[in-house]
Parts: sequence; C-alpha cells; structure tokens
Amino acid sequence: MPKILAYTPPFLLRQSPGFDFFQPSANSSGKQDVGKKIDGPIRTIATRGTEVFAVVGGEIRWSDLVLLKERWEEKEQKSKNGPQRKEGGPNRRGTGGNEEEEKSYRILKVPISSHLPIRQLIISPCTSYLAILTSHTAHVAILPPSTALTAADTSPIRPRAFQLGPTSHVLETSPIVSALWHPLSPPGISCLVTVTKDATIRLWELNPANRQSFSEPALAIDLQKLANATSYSSEEDVSASRYGDKKGFSPDDVDMEVAAACFAGQGAEGENGWASMTVWFAMTQGDVYALCPFLPSRWAPTATIVPSLSTAVVAKKVALENGEKEVGEHERMVYEAQYAWLSDIDAQEPIVVSSGRCHEEAEVYHRPSHPGPMPKLQGPFAIAGAGDSELEFGNITDIHVIAARMGEEELMSGEQDAGTEDEESVSVAVVCLTSSSGNVYVCLDLEGVEGQWLPKQTKSHSSLATPDSDDFAGPSLLLLETVDLMTVSQPTESSYPMFTPDPMTSSVFHVTLPTGIYTLSLDWMQDLEDELATTDAAGSNFRIGLWLETAKAKVTKSAKIDPDQTAGSDTFVVPACIALWDSDLGHMLLTHDSTHQPHAVTLETPTRYAAFAPVNDTRITDNELPQLQLEARPPYLPPQSFFEQSQLPALLESVDKRRRETEIKYSPAVLKVLADAHRVLSAETYRLGLAAADLFRRCERLAEELKRDVVRQNDVTARIEAVIGDDEFTDEETDGGDMAVMKVGKERIEERVERARERRRELRDRAERLRARIAGFGGTELSVKERVWKDEVESLAARVLPPEREGDQIARPHDEQQRSGSLARRFDAVLRLKRDLVAHANELHAEDAEVHGAGDGLGESMRALRRQKVQQVLRLLERESALVEGVVERLGRLGGLG
Repeated sequence: MPKILAYTPPFLLRQSPGFDFFQPSANSSGKQDVGKKIDGPIRTIATRGTEVFAVVGGEIRWSDLVLLKERWEEKEQKSKNGPQRKEGGPNRRGTGGNEEEEKSYRILKVPISSHLPIRQLIISPCTSYLAILTSHTAHVAILPPSTALTAADTSPIRPRAFQLGPTSHVLETSPIVSALWHPLSPPGISCLVTVTKDATIRLWELNPANRQSFSEPALAIDLQKLANATSYSSEEDVSASRYGDKKGFSPDDVDMEVAAACFAGQGAEGENGWASMTVWFAMTQGDVYALCPFLPSRWAPTATIVPSLSTAVVAKKVALENGEKEVGEHERMVYEAQYAWLSDIDAQEPIVVSSGRCHEEAEVYHRPSHPGPMPKLQGPFAIAGAGDSELEFGNITDIHVIAARMGEEELMSGEQDAGTEDEESVSVAVVCLTSSSGNVYVCLDLEGVEGQWLPKQTKSHSSLATPDSDDFAGPSLLLLETVDLMTVSQPTESSYPMFTPDPMTSSVFHVTLPTGIYTLSLDWMQDLEDELATTDAAGSNFRIGLWLETAKAKVTKSAKIDPDQTAGSDTFVVPACIALWDSDLGHMLLTHDSTHQPHAVTLETPTRYAAFAPVNDTRITDNELPQLQLEARPPYLPPQSFFEQSQLPALLESVDKRRRETEIKYSPAVLKVLADAHRVLSAETYRLGLAAADLFRRCERLAEELKRDVVRQNDVTARIEAVIGDDEFTDEETDGGDMAVMKVGKERIEERVERARERRRELRDRAERLRARIAGFGGTELSVKERVWKDEVESLAARVLPPEREGDQIARPHDEQQRSGSLARRFDAVLRLKRDLVAHANELHAEDAEVHGAGDGLGESMRALRRQKVQQVLRLLERESALVEGVVERLGRLGGLG
C-alpha cells in the first residue's frame, strides 16, 4: 500500500497558475452536466506524461504540471523579492503583462456542438491522438507537439480534428459508454474501439491520410446478435445495425445494457498472450462477457505474444493427438481452431515497420482469415460467491482487469528472459467491478480467457455448434472479496464510481467517488502466485483456506472531497482521477470537484523507482535536530462561497430606476422587491454561514490536533530523556510539602561515566609503569650530565650528517641558513670535489690514451706519473670518506645509547 506523503501541492492552490488552470473563464459558454442525472462515466481529465488535458467550462485546456510548478515558484520568488518596476520589457510568455499573456495553458478549439457537454478525454498510447467523447458523439483530434506550450503565443490552438462515425455515433443512436485504444495497433495506424450502451462494438482503424477511415468502422459487431449466434455464415449477420435501420424489441436490451468495457492487457511484454486481444464487458445488471480475439486487420504483437501462444497451443495439440488429455468434442473444436489460427500467423512473413512517434520498430501481421474474423462472445460468466444465493450487484458502473502473467515455461520457450515478468502480477486474471452503491467486487478468472470462434455453418458442424452442458462447463469467476467504500448514510443517487489504473504497479488501482479518491492495494497477489507455482499438493487445501482468510484488499482514502461544500453536489459526478509519475512531481493523483477546485495527493514511490524519486526539500541539516514526523495533513481549501459575487447588486440594478428614485411606499411591487432581495440574501448568507462554521470547526479541530501533537511530542521527549538520563521524577516529600525533584537517571549515567574515566586513568598509569619497567631492563637511567652530553651529540649530528638519510632518528635542521657554515656543508663540498676530480682524471686518461697510444718511454712515464697522482688523490678521498663514516657510525651508536 503506497503511503500518502503530501496532499494538494501549493502550485495547485488558490492564487496560483495551477488553480487558474481549472477555473472557468468569464466568457466560457460550454454547458455542464449540473442539474442532470449522470448515467455514464466522466473522464474529463487526461494526461500525456506530465501534460494535462482538462475540460473546463466547455473548453479543452492543455498545460504541463511541471510548467505550472515553475510558474508558481517564479511568482513566489518575485513576491519574496518585493514588487519590481518593469521597463516594459517582454515577459516569458509574451510582450505585455495582461492576463491573457500570462496564461500558463493553451486552449484546444475542436468543432464540437456547444449543447453537448464533453464526457471523456482519452489519449492514444502513442500520444498522437486525443479521443473526445460526448454522450452520443465522438471526435478524434491530432495533438500538437509539447513544444507548443513553451511558445510565446498563448492564443487557442485549432488542431486537425475528425468526427468519428457521422452516421454511427449521433444523437439518434445509443450513447457511448467506453472508448478504448487498441493496445496492439500497428505503427502509423491507431485503432480506436467504441462501445455503445446497446452492446455494439466498433473498431476504427484511423489513418489521417484517409478520411474514410473516420467515417466507416473496419469492424462492427452487435453483441446481442453474437451472443445468440451458433455459427457464422453469410446468411446469419452479426454486424451492427446501421443508422435508420428498424430494431425490434429484445429481452437482451435490458440484460445486455453495457456499463463499461476494457482491454485485459496493455500490450506489455510478460502478459498472457491472449490478454491484449481480449475485451471485457460489464453489463449494468451485473453480467460479465469477454470477446477474444478482437484484432484489427493489421496488428503488431509484442515479442512474447506469438512465441507464448505457439507454446501453449502446440502443447495442447500434441496432448490431444497422443491421447494424454480427454476433452469433449466442443473443446476439441476450440483447440483445433486455435491451432489453425496460429498456423495462419506462423505462415505469414511479418512486415517490419518503423515509426518515430509511436514505435521504434515493430513486426506487423495480418489478421488470420481462418477460422474467421468473427470471434465468439464468451459469457455470461457465472460469479461464484461464498454462498449459493444469487449475488445482488446493483448497477455496475465500471470494470478493471489485471492481466494474467505469462508462465515461465512460455517465456523460456520463446527465448525471452524470464525477468521481463511483472513481479506483482499473477498467472490468473483479476477482474474488478464497481457499482453505484460504492462496492468493489474483486474476482479471479481461474480458467483464463482464450481465443474462441463461431464455427462456420456446415452440416458436419451443425450439431456441434452448441456445446453440451455435460461436456463443456460455462465460464465462471470466483468472487474473492467485496469492498464497501461508502457508508449507508452517504448519498448514492449520483454516485458513479470509476477505476483508474496505477502507472507504478499493477496490484494497485484507484476508485473515484463523489466523496474522494480511494486507493486499493492487492498485496495478496504475490502470495497467491507462490501458492499456484508450488508443486507440492500436500496441505494445499489448508494453505488456500488460510490464504482466503487473509486475502483482503488494503483500502486508503487518498483524497477527501466534501460534497456539502460544492455547488450542485447532488448531480455532479467527480471526474475520474488521473495517476501519473514523474521525477519532478512524484507519484501523483489529480482530480477536481464541482467548483473546479483541484484535489491532488502525492503517494510514496515504490522501492524499485526510489532512485528516480524527487528529492525531499525538507531535509535535516547538521545543525538541526530531527523533528517528530507527523502525518500528512490535507490543506484547507476555502469554499467557493467566500469568492462568489453577490447577486444582490444585479437584482437592485434590475429594479426600475424610476421606482428607486420615488418615495418608498407599501405596495405589492415593493414587497416583491424585498422578497426577492431577502431570498438572495438568505441563500448567500446561509452558504457563508456554513462556510464560516466549517472554518470554525476546522480551527477547533486544528487546536485539538495541535494539543495531541504536543502531548505526543512530550511523550516522545520523555522517552528520549529517560534513555539519555535527563528524566526528572520526585523522590520524597520535604517538610514544606513540596516534592524533592532529583535527576536520578542523569546522576546514574554521570556516575557510570565517572567510573569509566577513573578506569581509563588507572589503565594509563599502569601503562606508564610498565613502560618505565621495560626501559629499566636496558640499564640504569641517564644522569643529568649524560642527558646534556646526549643533547650535544644530537646537535652535532644534526650539523654534520645530511638530512637525506632514511631511517635516521636524529633530528636535523632543514633550514639552509642553519646549515650554512656547518660540517655538513663542508662534507657536501668534499663530495662534489671528489666527483669533479674523478671525472677530470678520467677525461685526461682518455685523452692521453688517444694521443700517445703506443708511444715512446717518455709518454709511458708521464702516464705512470699521472696514475700515481690520481691514485694518491683517490686514497686521500677514501681516507676522508672513511673518517667521516667512522664519525657517523660512532654518533649513531651514541644516539642509540641515549
């Protein structure tokens, strides 16, 4: 469970650029859903990295949270430095200082009817497209690059936009409940899946170069027809009805009313091979369906999908052929269809496509033509609870599926590293449902959804179209837990809970309610995976039973939204929050209430991302003492009532000027004016009173919490003082009745310190005695005269001996002025003279040998004379050297005796 580190940051509070980003402008003409009953999801906030797209007052705004934070920091720095007079120079975003040029956001102008409020914003996985949905219509806009935010121009941007399905998604047709970007879309073509309330799914293969791709879907399926179909042929049409076609009544119109849809996988490596091509549907009455495989005409699988599916399907095929597994005829047909479908993929030669913005490089396959493009609708799934009684779900509002993890043997057989698996996922899918009553139902898909197709209409397969109940059991889900997020006293009429997946880990997701944002953590997933991976069947029932008792989701209310302080709270649905992670912002959740006041919370970064977590600004320095770490406290958000303009001046202005100038008389007209003024004033003062009362209660609660924190800190301080010995307590009562206070703990510690010091002194004295005793073993101690003689010898040695000798323990002067005129200087001069004479003698000997070579007897005698002189000089030098070395040796011995 991630820990809450902080609540709404300062750059999103009032009087900040982030707060202004969510505030509607005075000239905004877009209509909101206030006053209408909301029967669909509201996802009016989308994110692209740190960039945020939000619907405010009917207009789509675009900004960057990091940019808003930097603007707030600049504003705070200017306020600290004091007001500075500008010389009319250009600012960062423009040349003037008006409000329009100081905006930290840009507006996206998309041609959407003003009377249809925007319900959903969905960013494509390649971040190139933005799907904009109203209750019945859909538009797709091509997003501008991020560099447009830092441009000096703050005028509205008119991106290239297309209306999706001008004859499919119109007011006369069924409302749109979900829009999903296909996770296996090929590069260059983004595939959008739209699901309407009447159980119709359409696949759009969008290509900006082909406007026809925005007008007609590439694949349209009516799930009601598909659920009742037993085979696929040209006579039995399961495609969606076109605009203007008459549709008769069917009981499935109620039972198969779609509430939400989602893909099981996100196209990530390590997921189950069927997950990214499986669409899950949640019906309003509680039924759950799955459609697999649902693929576009061209699709780009990840590096692990095809190898993992090949391993699993081929293994089943071999087991069937060898008779190792006994299955019914319907299951045999399913396995054969899977093998034929996979054989078609293996026979293809994939096309390597590169795209710089969406994918670096991907292999693109064509959708297999056999057994056919029309998959079978699997379901409804039987949800098995703790008892046999039928479960009452209420009105289902959203569905969230955590994809199953690919098995280790499938990864290794596909020559992929097993380390690509998600450590927090399990080998079974987790299906979560939420209802309007605020309940979250956590279910497990133990069997797994695999690809199934409708058989073709043939005589041999006609009897096998419908499976026998004895041979083939229907799909089911195991209801593991029901989490109640709302109490009975809270209003549920306008509740429309919505899921938001977490970008950091798959075992954590968030639920947005009118009362706030709830974070659910499924920490038991790893324990379940360990139990499923074990091969020891002994005691498995006991372990699973024990796990079922402890498998409870951890719930935290991350952000609190008070519906009593928001206008139109009885009909307004809080938009589904967005979850993002950035090294500058951290792990953040963000949404807003009906007064367009942002609510954010910063969560703890998981351990594996700790190296990239933002640095905490409140770090303790060396001169500061560590303070008591208190829990994060949400900041006080002033109600909108304090900032609303009074309607009384406008009311008085509407009164006829002639009546205001005449004498006031008791008349029905004056009574009507007074009644209208009283009605306006009473409503405004009532709201102000509630806001003031809430502020007063908060102040009182703050004072109480402060007292508790002081008591808590005093308690911690007393414990610390008890440890270090600074605690005080009374010992006995004196004659005057006062209690004598004694620092017994401190005295005890001081006594121990004093004993340690005394012990240290004793050890030091003992060491001195031992050293003196050891020194006495070499002879008696030196007398005073011997010490004086020793000092003289050391001084003489320092003057005679050179300081370059290593290992010499006699101190010598290193100053050149102190060495000048000493014996050491003379000794150095003799050594230099010796070197010069030897070199000169060698040169003369060489010259004589060269000139006279084999000369007469006179030359020979001269050479002998020279040799005699050189030898004489050498003997003198050797004698001098021996004399000096003898003196040095004697001085060394004398120094050793000292």
